Amino acid sequence: MGKIVEKGKIQGLIDPDLDTHTAAYTLIAFHDGILLQWQRSRDLLEGPVFVKTFRHLLFKDLGVKGGGSPVVLRASRGRRHEGGEQNA
Repeated sequence: MGKIVEKGKIQGLIDPDLDTHTAAYTLIAFHDGILLQWQRSRDLLEGPVFVKTFRHLLFKDLGVKGGGSPVVLRASRGRRHEGGEQNA
């Protein structure tokens, strides 16, 4: 996820002043929260509509240039890289 944040900074999609590590974990938390809410509210929410609304809010209403998803998020959680730190 950190690599995705760095790529977004280079592309001008993410504020370069944000801490990459913290931004990566924040995005993971945001995503996990969406999944948790959907699980808790399945009787009230339609999955495809919920995902479409999430993407719209995140990528259009919150100001990602050009709208739409700028990158495909394919993070492998829990992998360790040099230095023993855990990847976000």
